[in-house]
Amino acid sequence: MPPTRPVRSLAALAIGLILAPGAAHALQAKVDQQVVAPNEQGMNYSISPKGAHLVAITQKGTRWVVLHDGVAGLLFDQIISDGGGVRINFSPDGSRFGYVGRQGQEWVAMVDGKEALRRPIGTNRTVLGGGGLGIRFSPNGKHWFLHYNNGSEGNPLADPPRLIWDGVAGPPGAEANVTVSADGEH
Repeated sequence: MPPTRPVRSLAALAIGLILAPGAAHALQAKVDQQVVAPNEQGMNYSISPKGAHLVAITQKGTRWVVLHDGVAGLLFDQIISDGGGVRINFSPDGSRFGYVGRQGQEWVAMVDGKEALRRPIGTNRTVLGGGGLGIRFSPNGKHWFLHYNNGSEGNPLADPPRLIWDGVAGPPGAEANVTVSADGEH
């Protein structure tokens, strides 16, 4: 039986309860507070597409850490953006997340809170400056990929652009505009 008036309780919405008129006395619900990230000035948050997960970027001393639902990942000197300002990406269904961090002279691809790939920065001033790499996911969420390009390298053959799919670098010369099949497998 659909409710005759909207549910106004945030607690009821948070746990997915919709009560029929007159049934409120029969059911009780308790919502426990869970702190998933500190609330600090300048902290960046990202919420997964379906709202089930929260990711926060915060400082721990002089280093940066990503918290996924309150669980801390590795410490980084920098969390790298994709060039458009995005630093954390979720799969389309929100079940997976990925980002790239810098530790010293290496960049590290993190997928689902685990190190997936580690590479030297070399001459790539864009990555060293905190930009140019961002993890994306296939439409089905099974695969992650990123486009690597070293615009700082004078000799493009020394460090050519590549598509990296599930941690495996493809042939040199990949374009930045990657199209993935609708089923997410190609």
